[in-house]
Amino acid sequence: MSAVLAKCLQDIIRKVEKISAKKVRLVEKRGMNMPVIVKVARPEVPAHLLYFDPTHGDISYHSIAHECVHILRLFEAEPGKRIVPIATSEMRDKALEMIEAEIEETAIELTDDMARKMQDFWYDSIIRQLSNYPVDIRIEQWLYKYYPELRPVQSKAIKMQADAAAGSLKDEVQDLTPPMIYEAANVMNYAYLTTLGKFLETAIDLPFRASQFAEEGKKLVAITDDSDRDDHEGDVEMIQHWADFLGLSDWFAWMDFESVPA
Repeated sequence: MSAVLAKCLQDIIRKVEKISAKKVRLVEKRGMNMPVIVKVARPEVPAHLLYFDPTHGDISYHSIAHECVHILRLFEAEPGKRIVPIATSEMRDKALEMIEAEIEETAIELTDDMARKMQDFWYDSIIRQLSNYPVDIRIEQWLYKYYPELRPVQSKAIKMQADAAAGSLKDEVQDLTPPMIYEAANVMNYAYLTTLGKFLETAIDLPFRASQFAEEGKKLVAITDDSDRDDHEGDVEMIQHWADFLGLSDWFAWMDFESVPA
């Protein structure tokens, strides 16, 4: 890690420790399929744990900064307003029931066991995207504004995300995904990459501009741009706005952070 990266991370970590009154512990863990896994501290836990894999290179340090800002935004909110999105098995079943016909058509050639696994994957993926993208936009804007030294690695990390998202436009992915989930995921991809591309001043959303998702994606971008609230309560509002627009409001619920199982 360069001295510049180290200085930025140390400063962000200090902010998190001050606002949350909890230590931040970085734990090296090689062999992970993602750069960072975070466990946010509960009242009885003395530290936030961030497991990181240095084999991902500078991307892992960008991810540490990103996740620290996520914690910072949560703890800057008043305790009674620290709510987060959650999904239960009951919500999953209800959501998948809404698109049962689409699932049956998509999974017609799958075994029962594989079909069940794919349903879990589809549901978990769309809820994770909905829960993260609106907040991630604000986090990346914040990092871009206050830590310009991070911009090179930030741009690299987001470009990797854009390349991965572009893979969802392949015909074989569409063939293996229920239409409602496929459309919602790619409308979110469009809005996420277009919004990030504006302040990064790079066309990371290029594959999506000529896609079938551009029209709805532009509407979601407008919804995102219309909000100027930059705090945890704004994050909650934005997730809900996205969910309402995409027809996913009944697919998850809100719960006080302290009540969510660790």
